[in-house]
Amino acid sequence: MADTQWFRRSNGQEFEELIGSPVHDRLMKDPEYVLIDGPEGDEVERPSTDEEASTASEPAAPEPPFEGYDDLTVEEVIPQLEDLDAEQLAAVEAYEVANENRKTLLEAVESRREELAEAPPEE
Repeated sequence: MADTQWFRRSNGQEFEELIGSPVHDRLMKDPEYVLIDGPEGDEVERPSTDEEASTASEPAAPEPPFEGYDDLTVEEVIPQLEDLDAEQLAAVEAYEVANENRKTLLEAVESRREELAEAPPEE
């Protein structure tokens, strides 16, 4: 099983993220999220890095992954995931986690990511 860490957003939402994923890396730098020791767990100290210190004052909110995203429902976004590559899926996931954090959409992103991982390489 892959290693994961738990985070708590300033609004109290908690979620688990795969260590080393683009979303995990962003959350480790975002002061709105605290690292916790599990669901409903206590806050734990993050490892300190020089990069973290230099980016602490920068806004961490990602841009919408594509034009018009904020105006779309989950039902409208999910079919569009089929046309996205892994990097674009990571952008959707990062934006969604930082904003609406819609579970159904995040599950669809993960499902699409798994499909891409299982697909044979293009020649």
